[in-house]
Amino acid sequence: MIKNFFKTAIRSLLKYKVYSILNIIGLSIGIACAIVMYLQVSYDLSFDTFHQAADRIYRINMITSHENETEYDPGTPFPFARTLRQEYPNLEKVAQVVYYGGLDIYLPGKSDRAYEQKHIIFTEPDAIGMFEMDWLMGNPDEALKSPDDVVLSISAAKRLFGEMPLNQIMDEPLIIAGQSLRVAGIVEDNVSNTEIPWQVLVPTSLQEHLNPFYTPDDFSNVMSECQTFVRIPEGFDVSLWEAQLAGFTEKYMSGEDAANIRLVVQPLTDVHFNEQFDTFVNKPVSKASLMARSLVALLILIIACVNFINLATAQSANRSKEVGVRKVMGSSQRMLVGQFLTETLVIVIMSLLLSLVLAELMIINFGTIINFPSGLSVMNSPGLIPYALLLMISLTLLGGFYPAMIMSRFHPLMAMKRNGRSTTGGKRGLRNVLVIFQFAITQVMIVGTIVAVQQMDYFKTKPLGFDRQAILQVSLLEADSTQIALLNKLWSQHSFVEKVSFASASPNGHLNIGSRFGYPASAKGRDYQGQIRIIDENYLGTFGLSLIAGEELSYNMAAREILINETTARLIGHEDPFDAVGDQIFVFGEVRSIRGVIADFHVKSLHTTIEPVILVKYNQYIYSAGIRLKGADMVYDKQVISTLEEDWRQVFPASTFSHQAYEEYLSEEYDDEQKTADLLKILAVMAIVIGCLGLYGLIAFMANQKVKEIGVRKVLGASVTQIIWLFSSQFIKLIGLSFLIALPVAYYTSSSWLERFPYTIDLSPAVFLATLTGTVVIGIGAIILRAWSAAVVNPAISLKDE
Repeated sequence: MIKNFFKTAIRSLLKYKVYSILNIIGLSIGIACAIVMYLQVSYDLSFDTFHQAADRIYRINMITSHENETEYDPGTPFPFARTLRQEYPNLEKVAQVVYYGGLDIYLPGKSDRAYEQKHIIFTEPDAIGMFEMDWLMGNPDEALKSPDDVVLSISAAKRLFGEMPLNQIMDEPLIIAGQSLRVAGIVEDNVSNTEIPWQVLVPTSLQEHLNPFYTPDDFSNVMSECQTFVRIPEGFDVSLWEAQLAGFTEKYMSGEDAANIRLVVQPLTDVHFNEQFDTFVNKPVSKASLMARSLVALLILIIACVNFINLATAQSANRSKEVGVRKVMGSSQRMLVGQFLTETLVIVIMSLLLSLVLAELMIINFGTIINFPSGLSVMNSPGLIPYALLLMISLTLLGGFYPAMIMSRFHPLMAMKRNGRSTTGGKRGLRNVLVIFQFAITQVMIVGTIVAVQQMDYFKTKPLGFDRQAILQVSLLEADSTQIALLNKLWSQHSFVEKVSFASASPNGHLNIGSRFGYPASAKGRDYQGQIRIIDENYLGTFGLSLIAGEELSYNMAAREILINETTARLIGHEDPFDAVGDQIFVFGEVRSIRGVIADFHVKSLHTTIEPVILVKYNQYIYSAGIRLKGADMVYDKQVISTLEEDWRQVFPASTFSHQAYEEYLSEEYDDEQKTADLLKILAVMAIVIGCLGLYGLIAFMANQKVKEIGVRKVLGASVTQIIWLFSSQFIKLIGLSFLIALPVAYYTSSSWLERFPYTIDLSPAVFLATLTGTVVIGIGAIILRAWSAAVVNPAISLKDE
């Protein structure tokens, strides 16, 4: 019997080709979205779960309270891990992990140039036993115990040493930060689903020669890239231990610091999802965001199911004679339900196969938009098989059961009447409700897409308080004052260079030196938190910062002067910037005088409000150069870049010239939001396509049901336009009703998303009007595509048998 079910199902699909194709295309798009979102969510949920005893590995974070803000920092003081190991010997492992985005590595005797190596981590032997590593060469029990050890990933080893056999790479010398090291181990590449990305491991002690912030015995200095991880023994009470850490801060930090600092223990598997605390490289992905993406994919799938139900119930009228014959021949309702469910199953299987191809194409073409890691695909995801089977069964039952019940209940005598006119193909009211539901979802997605795109445009065009055009940003490492002076002289002599500035960071640079400052400038002054920028005499001019009160710095180290922004002035009680000039605050370990006030600028992205900023001249911490060129296009001019690099080679002959257009650098701050906007565009288009397929199918059904009516109307003088309006009017009303339902939902969801940002666009009525207009136009286009062919049929043909 089952064999006959499948034979009959295939014959039916071939007989009703148009409906079959529409259903397969619509379902395959919905299933493809569901598959892609499943793969992405599964990938995100797998972050750092692969480590042995991952459920017992934790990161220690700090929450510090200041007068003006609460600071959530994943960093801990440099002596923290060592002291924690001493205070709590029952902890299985304690490891300090300090991340460097990139450093130059030299191979003595092999190359005159340095290799720029990304993802270098300074750490301790305990990290090797704590985090999963597949060793190819070396002894994991001994690695990093010597101060001159270095462990390489296989990709880093091949990049540095080419095709040299791995056993020969062992003990080869390397130079990092002027220190000679030897290769003590080679391991497989780190996996992508981890928040501890690394390619090179070196001992913590090497920071003494590289990191000016490194203070191995100072508990008051915290760097976010210096993080502490612990692995606890089984049965360990984490919550009790977290409460006990309050005593740890009281013991090792000053009384004032201890009162403002709270240590919190965070599971390693939560690091990828907790937006309060940063990760080393990527921005955390909230589980709410994953849920929202999954919900959108589910809604696309629901739209496809609604399409299927609508088309199936509409088509049932055309199959009424078939049902009548089957019932007369002895088929029971159960057999008919089985037959129609089998047809649904065949359609779902064909859609599923096509969706696998569509999902792979989506990953290939839109992988960067949906944050897909390289190497992950439909073909190498074994967990997809049970998910696909679950989808297949669910869609067959959800999409097929109601149409099957409708068709199996036809009365045989009524069903066999001429042309089946007494059958209705299911309740038209239900089909209307499903169309309204379908287009309401589509309109919500369109509104969300428009809002996301407008917010991204706002991010790109909002004034930031400084000039971001025509600036080339260059990274500096290990540069002394003599080298900086020479490089400044070489770059400034070119006619295409307007200004050059050397600083700790650009106005919106990643390297933020957070510092406490006191006001009034006394030991008992109120405690504030702000951002420090180490600047030179060209900084304001290079980046277009505006001095609104007082004077620029004299740039005399002995003068103990600073510049502050308007926010800092207001924070210390001066609404008029001129009143702040001459006042004093306690910062950088001493009392400094305010020489001038500059207009507010964004020191971080538009995800945060403007913070207090202090600009100061200092002889250390110069890590960035800003070059203002005399044309915005020059930052991409190969000849200009080549000339600047030649000058660089005169000062740093072996170091890498790392540069980037400042405008491009700033746009990376909003990469996640840009991807969200792009993803919504794709999903909205898919929802529109599925909806239009459904409209096309329903119009085709109406055309088949109204063949004679159309013929009579044309004989009586109706025009083609009037016939098309006969089809269009009903669906335009349904689209209008769907908009009334979508309006409050779209407004609420868009407003909720915008609340994430302190600076946003206004939700204009034009957004909603554009959505309604666009949906109506697209819907009418789909209707006309099918209604036109019905309207232009010669009435003599449609009425020839009357």
